[in-house]
Amino acid sequence: MLLFFYIGFVTGTVLCGFAHSYELLVAARIVTGLFGGVIASVSMAIITDLFTLQQRGRVMGYVQMGFGASQVLGIPIGLYLANALGWEAAFWMIAGLGMIVVVLIALRFRPVAAHLAVQQRKPALIHLWHTLTKGSYRLGFAATALLSIGGFMMMPSAAPLP
Repeated sequence: MLLFFYIGFVTGTVLCGFAHSYELLVAARIVTGLFGGVIASVSMAIITDLFTLQQRGRVMGYVQMGFGASQVLGIPIGLYLANALGWEAAFWMIAGLGMIVVVLIALRFRPVAAHLAVQQRKPALIHLWHTLTKGSYRLGFAATALLSIGGFMMMPSAAPLP
């Protein structure tokens, strides 16, 4: 699943580089977002399968640092490339790096299927209900949501003002 969605993300980014109208760029960004948004969920599911409970927080923290790094490093690099080579250059850089990641995932990553062997004692909806009714879990979900919202509120302010 990770490889499928990463290929979709890279394809959407390539389409952004080829877009030469506002409508095509928005359509390509929608494709990129549809695939890129799922990558985060799949990544977190893989982390929970591969790492022990004591390691997960640290590993998820490192993965989430990528979002902050994209704001601090990615935007200035993208703006520099856009000024030097044209607005499409940032998309081509992301697509090129993404293709390298696709190859690494395909060559190095082993299938994660151990969770499929675990027998479930109760239906998924009952498990979801029990998860949502636990106060400490709701607090964790709220904290994660606020972190994401805070990041998306920060993005529009990252562009230089005239």
